[in-house]
Amino acid sequence: MKTHIKNINVQSWLNSLKHGFKIISHKSFGFQVSLAASSVLSVAGLFLAFKDENSKGRKMLLSWLQSSDNEELSEDLCLVPGLQNLGNNCFLNVVLQALASCSCFLTSIQKIVDEFEASSDNEQIGDMPLAVSLNALLQELCIVRDESIVLSPRKVMLAMADYMPNFNLTNQQDAEEALAHMLSSLRAECSEYYASTHGSLAVVNALSNRILTAERSVIFDELQRWTQSFLGPFNGIVGSILTCKSCSFQISLDFQYFNCLYLSPPTYAGGGSIIPGCSIEDCLERFFVAERLENYFCTHCWHTTALRYLSLLNKNEADVDKLRSCSKHDTCDCKNLPSLGSLPWSNNHSRTFKQLHIARCPEILCLNLQRASVNVFGEFIKLQGHISFPLTLNMSPFQNKGTEIRHSEQKLPIGRLAHQNRQPIRYSDIIKLQNDAYKQPSSNVYGETGIQEEQNTHKEAKVCETSNSTPSNGNHKYNLVSVVEHFGDTGSGHYTVYRRVVNKTNNCESDATVESCNVYWIGVSDSQVYRVSEEDVLASRASLLFYERVSEV
Repeated sequence: MKTHIKNINVQSWLNSLKHGFKIISHKSFGFQVSLAASSVLSVAGLFLAFKDENSKGRKMLLSWLQSSDNEELSEDLCLVPGLQNLGNNCFLNVVLQALASCSCFLTSIQKIVDEFEASSDNEQIGDMPLAVSLNALLQELCIVRDESIVLSPRKVMLAMADYMPNFNLTNQQDAEEALAHMLSSLRAECSEYYASTHGSLAVVNALSNRILTAERSVIFDELQRWTQSFLGPFNGIVGSILTCKSCSFQISLDFQYFNCLYLSPPTYAGGGSIIPGCSIEDCLERFFVAERLENYFCTHCWHTTALRYLSLLNKNEADVDKLRSCSKHDTCDCKNLPSLGSLPWSNNHSRTFKQLHIARCPEILCLNLQRASVNVFGEFIKLQGHISFPLTLNMSPFQNKGTEIRHSEQKLPIGRLAHQNRQPIRYSDIIKLQNDAYKQPSSNVYGETGIQEEQNTHKEAKVCETSNSTPSNGNHKYNLVSVVEHFGDTGSGHYTVYRRVVNKTNNCESDATVESCNVYWIGVSDSQVYRVSEEDVLASRASLLFYERVSEV
C-alpha cells in the first residue's frame, strides 16, 4: 500500500525544527511533547525532504543546514529578553512584550514614574508598585543584547493582583483581557495616588468617564495631566450617531472612549472558517458600516405622524397643540392621548441607522480580531483562517465614514434603544462554561477600557476641541509594532508575539527616523527569543494587532 503525502510545508517545518518545536511543546497546551517524539518527527521530516533528489524541500533543507551557524550567530547579536512563564501566564507575557514595542507608551509611563518619584517622599515609593515595576520591566525588555537573557514578570504580576483578585494570572486567560485589566489597574493606581495627594477620588473617577469641553477643562488641568498620562496612548474616541432617515432627525450623538476596537471577520454561514482573502480593512469596514436598526421606535416620526393624523381627522385642537409644542419626545405622555387610540402606527415606518466613526485617533491603535465564536449548535469554536494586515495602516477612511448600509439581524424591542455594543466573546467566558470553578473577572473592567456603555458617556459635541484631540487634517497613518498570535483551541492554547525592533546602534543617530535605522522583527514565546522575517509576521494568524501612529515631521 502506498502512502501519499501532499502539501508538506518545508519552510514551516524547518522553522519549527530550528526553534526546537517551542510552540507545540509548550506546557500551556496541557500536554507535553517528549524529546523522543520530537526526534521521531524530525527524522521523519528529514527522510521526506531528502527522498526526492529534485525536490524543493531538499534544496531548502541543504541550504538551511549550510547557513544555520551563520544565521544563529547573527540572530544572537540582536535579541531582546524573554520572559519566564510562571504558570500558564503566556497571555500576560505577550502583552508585556507588545507594550515594550510601543514607544509612546514607554514615554508615557516613564513620565508618570518620574513625576511620582520627584514629588514623593521616601515612604511613598511603594504607593505606585504597578507603574514602577511595569516601567522597570518594559525598559529592560527594550534593550537589544548580543545574548539571550530571561526576565521575570513576578513583580508586575504581584502588583496587578492587588487590583484584580478574581483574575488569576497563573491560569490560562485571554491576552486582550489581560491588557484591559492592566490599563484598568494603572488607572486605579494613578487615581488612588492622585486622590491621596491632590484631591477627591470621586472627582477622579467621575472624570474618567467624561469628555470635557475646552471651557470646562481649565479647572481639571492637573487631573487630566495624571489620567491622560496613563490612558493617552491607547485612549481614542468613537462617535456614534443615531439618525432616522425617514424624518431626517438626529436622534442622538454620543462620544465614547475606547482602548481597543473589537473586529469581527467575515465567515462562512454556520462555519468556523474565515472567508479567504479577508483583510483588516474589511474588518474595519464591517465595524464602521452604517447599521439599520429594525423595529426601532423613533419618537420624532411618531409625533409627526400623530400630528398629521389628528390634523386630517380634525380631532381635538388641544391635543394637536400639545403634540405641536411637545419638546420632550423621549419622556412625554403624548402616546396616552385618547384621540390617538386608533393611530395606525408601525415601527417599520421609521428607517433608523446607527453610524460609528473615529472622533479621535489614539497614539496606539489596538485591534482585537475576534476568533472566538459560537457555531449553529451553540458550541464555542475558534475561527480558523488568515486575516491579512499591512505594515502601515491608514485610518483616514474611518474618520468620517460614508453612507454604506447593512441591516441589523437583531430585532429590537419597542422603546428607546441602548446603543448596541460590539462586545467580544472572551476566552474567560468560554472557560467559565467549561470549568465551574472559574471566577469571573469584575464586570466593570470592560466598561472602563472598551467601548463604554451609554450611561457612562458624556454627550459633548465639542470633543474634538479638547487639547488631546486629533485634528481633522492630522496624520492617521499607523505603523505595525507588534502582533500577538494564539495557537490552540478556544479556552486553551499558547500565545506568542512578534515585535518590531529598531536598532539604533549601528550607523544610526539617536534622533534619526525609524526608516533610516535597522528595523527587524523578533518572535518571542515566553523565554524563547528568535529572529523572524517580515513575511513570517505578515503570514501569522493574528489575534491582537498593535499599531503606533506615525509621527508628523
